[in-house]
Amino acid sequence: MRMTTRKKELLRLYQRERARGFQARWALSNARTRLEWDKHEVAEYSSGEPIDRKRGNVRLRLVPDELCSLEDLEGDCFNPKANPDIPASRLERDRKEFIEKVNADGVWGIIGEYFDGETWRHADSCFGFVGDDWKNSGYDTDIMRATLDEAKDARVCRCCGRPIVKKTEVR
Repeated sequence: MRMTTRKKELLRLYQRERARGFQARWALSNARTRLEWDKHEVAEYSSGEPIDRKRGNVRLRLVPDELCSLEDLEGDCFNPKANPDIPASRLERDRKEFIEKVNADGVWGIIGEYFDGETWRHADSCFGFVGDDWKNSGYDTDIMRATLDEAKDARVCRCCGRPIVKKTEVR
C-alpha cells in the first residue's frame, strides 16, 4: 500500500498522540481532528482580524479566566486527607509551586469559534487552564471537533456568503 502525504501526516499525528498517553482510538480521533482543523483554521493577525476569510472558517481564541478562584483550581490536589499517601510537607511545597505558576502564567479559557458568513459564532469552550496546560490536553481537540461540526452545519448562501437563517431560528 502506498503512503500518501496525508496518511503520513495522520500517522505522525497519531504517534504523537499515543506518546502523550492517549488510548489508540482517542489518539486516532485526535489526529484526525487536528488534520481536519489545520485544513479549516483561519490565519489571523495578532489583532484577531483574519488575514484571508476565504482561507478558513474556524479558530481557537484564548481568553483570560476572570471568574476562576484558586480554591476551584486546587480542588483536593493538595489536601492531606484526600492524599494520605503523600507527605503533608510535599503537598504544601507542591501547592506553593502551583500558586507561583498560577501567578506567573495566569488562568485561561479556550473558545472554539466558527465564521458563519457575517460574524464569529461560539461553538464550544472550556476554562480553568493554568498557562498553556490546555494544549494537547484532549480538551483542545474536543473543542476543535465541536467547532468543526458546528461550522459544517452552518448554512451559508453560495452567492453572497451570508448565513441562511430558518424562520424558527432566533439570532
